[in-house]
Amino acid sequence: NNPPGILALLDEECWFPKATDVSFVEKLMNTQGNHMKFSKPKQLKDKTEVVGLETIAKMSDSSTPSSSKTKKGMFRTVGQLYKESLAKLMVTLHNTQPNFVRCIIPNHEKRAGKLDANLVLEQLRCNGVLEGIRICRQGFPNRIVFQEFRQRYEILAANAIPKGFMDGKQACCLMIKHLDLDPNLYRIGQSKIFFRTGVLAQLEEERDLKITVVIIAFQSQARGYLARKAFAKRQQQLTAMKVIQRNCAAYLKLRNWQWWRLFTKVKPLLQVTRQEEEMGLKEEELKSAKDNAI
Repeated sequence: NNPPGILALLDEECWFPKATDVSFVEKLMNTQGNHMKFSKPKQLKDKTEVVGLETIAKMSDSSTPSSSKTKKGMFRTVGQLYKESLAKLMVTLHNTQPNFVRCIIPNHEKRAGKLDANLVLEQLRCNGVLEGIRICRQGFPNRIVFQEFRQRYEILAANAIPKGFMDGKQACCLMIKHLDLDPNLYRIGQSKIFFRTGVLAQLEEERDLKITVVIIAFQSQARGYLARKAFAKRQQQLTAMKVIQRNCAAYLKLRNWQWWRLFTKVKPLLQVTRQEEEMGLKEEELKSAKDNAI
């Protein structure tokens, strides 16, 4: 079993009324003495230079606002206060997206457009930016859940995932295998995929290129359809114009012909006679229908 940590031992010592700094140090040496990162002092003096537990309790009470005081009869140790503050900080970090802004002085002369490379490099080194970048590159800072990774980058491995339901982790493994990524650039967890710095940026560029190709193909198909439709409409209009021109030319030739004038005058009379014949036929049909009904 792993021995309790430093804060757990301090929390335990705070509950005993007769606990002292020396007893805390002795318990710490007994439990953590074999730890590789713990070094015992060569000679433990009676007056150990350790901040007293009572002093820590007073400091914690003075640092907490009056609104956060507990009820009468409750006692919170330093370890409990530290755990509560750490838990609140972690909740805030998980619920937000913190951004760190570091101000860099380009030069000591306060001149615009002038950049002192050595000065900027020293500031970046002293501020820990370069060290943070190095640590970030060694680890896997970028992480994404399986479902989001599949929805966003499935276009890059369209034929890798078979149809039907599949577990998110298995689908992501097939996508990673199809993308042919270096195993050193990613790690697959229980619910997320972890990537090294720059891998997601590369995947985003490939995704943008793929989407651009798809959009261009869709636009070409849509424009081709509209162009063919407009061309067919123009052909119909051209055919109609030819028919109108042909009829107009025929009319100009026949309008002064005497037989045509006679035909235009006789044609309405022929239609009247046809209407009378049709009316007679309708009356005969009506009489026959009445006789059948009777």
